[in-house]
Amino acid sequence: MMGKSAWTMTAAISILVGMTITGCGIKPHAYSQSSSSPPGQNQTSSVTNSAPSGVNTANHTVGNTATTESNSASGGFAGSNAAATGNQANSSYDNTGAHVSAFIHGVVQQTSENRQFNAVTFANPNTGWIGGKGLILGTTDGGQHFYTEYQGSVDVKGLDALNGSNVWAWGIPSNEEGLSTPPNHGALLASNNGGSNWRVINLPSQGIVETVDFVSPTVGFIVVGTNWTGAGQLYVTSDGGRHWTLRGVPARVTAMGFATASDGWIYAENGIVYHTTDGGQHWTQSLSNLPSQIGQGSLQVTGTNSAWLMVYGQAGMSQQSYSVFHTTNGTTWRPVMAVSTAGAGPAPGGAQGAPKGPGSSPGAMAAVNSNSAVVAGTCRACGFGTTSIAATADGGQSWSGTGPIPGAIGLVVPQGMAFPTPSDGWLLDGSAGASVLLHTTDGGQSWHEVLPTTSTYPLQGVSFVSPNVGYGLGVVGDLNKVLKTTDGGQHWSPVGTLPVQNPMTYMGNSSFSTITFATATAGFAVGTDGHIYQTSNGGQSWNQVNLQYGQYGYDAVYFVSRDTGIAVSTFNPQQDQITTDGGKHWTQSNAADTADAVTAVSNSQLKATLHTMVTAESAEWVGVLGNIAWVPAQNGRGFYITKNNGLNWMNYDYGANGWPGATTMQFVNGQDGWLIEPSGLLLRTQNGGQSWSPLN
Repeated sequence: MMGKSAWTMTAAISILVGMTITGCGIKPHAYSQSSSSPPGQNQTSSVTNSAPSGVNTANHTVGNTATTESNSASGGFAGSNAAATGNQANSSYDNTGAHVSAFIHGVVQQTSENRQFNAVTFANPNTGWIGGKGLILGTTDGGQHFYTEYQGSVDVKGLDALNGSNVWAWGIPSNEEGLSTPPNHGALLASNNGGSNWRVINLPSQGIVETVDFVSPTVGFIVVGTNWTGAGQLYVTSDGGRHWTLRGVPARVTAMGFATASDGWIYAENGIVYHTTDGGQHWTQSLSNLPSQIGQGSLQVTGTNSAWLMVYGQAGMSQQSYSVFHTTNGTTWRPVMAVSTAGAGPAPGGAQGAPKGPGSSPGAMAAVNSNSAVVAGTCRACGFGTTSIAATADGGQSWSGTGPIPGAIGLVVPQGMAFPTPSDGWLLDGSAGASVLLHTTDGGQSWHEVLPTTSTYPLQGVSFVSPNVGYGLGVVGDLNKVLKTTDGGQHWSPVGTLPVQNPMTYMGNSSFSTITFATATAGFAVGTDGHIYQTSNGGQSWNQVNLQYGQYGYDAVYFVSRDTGIAVSTFNPQQDQITTDGGKHWTQSNAADTADAVTAVSNSQLKATLHTMVTAESAEWVGVLGNIAWVPAQNGRGFYITKNNGLNWMNYDYGANGWPGATTMQFVNGQDGWLIEPSGLLLRTQNGGQSWSPLN
């Protein structure tokens, strides 16, 4: 794996004084290419008239009350929206008796591998590349190791591999990113030695590089556009890009592909597909009545007379219709897939009678040969865990679907899938700011994660019983897998699996699973069927807890101490259950929501201030461990934590865009804590939240 570089976020910490929160100082985050402990860590700054006597910012002691830490249970619970929006400055807290100290700066680190990638291509099952913002990584061993092959100014949007040696990358220079007007310059890079060296190819005209297709090391085609419609002019080179010739086309091109220097197709912005047999000198209409002026689609050529076309339709209600067409003679096309939705209307091109495709919006398409192709679909409104795959082995006459990929984030970019063979495939699945590279060797039936790490680590939740020993739930491909670590989360090993029989259809963050251990051997977890399971042997075997399971089941189970815990149903709070004897007996809770339920089972001294904090911050989740509690800040910039039953609260503020959020957050004592951020990165703190470091 490539060495880890880090970007950092600074946190300002305050503690509540006199029932009023003061404004927080902010230090912008900075990107460091090599530093694992960036400058700024452990720095302090003063806040006038904000700290009571007895405050020691260096040792994190607060007021005149000693902090007592407990390790009796593995507290830590996060709901679905860990970073709500709002403004908490100058909010009033009545009857809390809370105190505030000065700001303390800290850092959160993330690996450079946990960034947004836009494109993936593989020449064969062993050799491939992924590209993103200023970076291209390559592998020659089927993804066991990835190496940095390019670092520069180009935000890579697409990749095209002819073989294991010849590969091209295109995108936008970083100084052109974020412009409201079209960029003046695109960028095209080429390598003829498998990515060891890259050279810049001069473009035939200024504008955006929309797509590139080389049919030999010297002969290639490029579409260069001058606006944001995704369409442009077609050019051809016969000397590896040293010189380009403009090809006349009936209309500007939105997608194109060539089998040879002579045989190819274009999908034009007038909604017509044209075919050429003389390298673009003449064109014949091949398919019409497709959407025009939308400027989106994918055309992939798998041989002479063989091509696949994905066409994007109208969009609405977080849905977008799409169709897939296939030709085997170069001139006639037949619809082989169609997705119509209530929000986006019928599938484009009159393909409504074709087999239904995955998802409610198009993801990516990977054409393998004349018979085999794979299509990814997403549910944009559903969010996490809703990327689906469909594959055909008979030219599109029939498709086999896999359903949503367990643990996939749910957003697939158009250049985000590659299948060098019908069985071996790669999928870039991600969210804003981060990507995960998944690999399959069985045609998409099962997937495992390759980047940002090949190591097994939990996705759904973590529960630690000591600074070293902890349990986790869920991996890519199996959200019911139970993991264990004995080194604080650096390494994880499977120990068991929840015996789920009928998993629910996963619909975003509303049906998340979580895990909680009260001792090193006794724990509870929620499966993807919404049922709660119990173990008494450290996760090796599990039995279903006898509860009343409604239509939606439970979302989480959480213990605030060895004996006291709750079972939570987000969709039906009246179904929530409480136990005070370690799970032997359960009674119905009357809490209005998850945060209220956790507050209700907290100890009596903590309960009053915790309830006020939860109300003031409109918290949707809260974590408790003995006399320690933590609450997300309403403004989405960090969290509050108390280590002495609510007498003092510290506010960790990471700036307007600094806090990654948390799908799960847990402390095992006043110093050791863990969180899983929305992209799946697992972070740890060993100083009470002052600094966080990635573990995966």
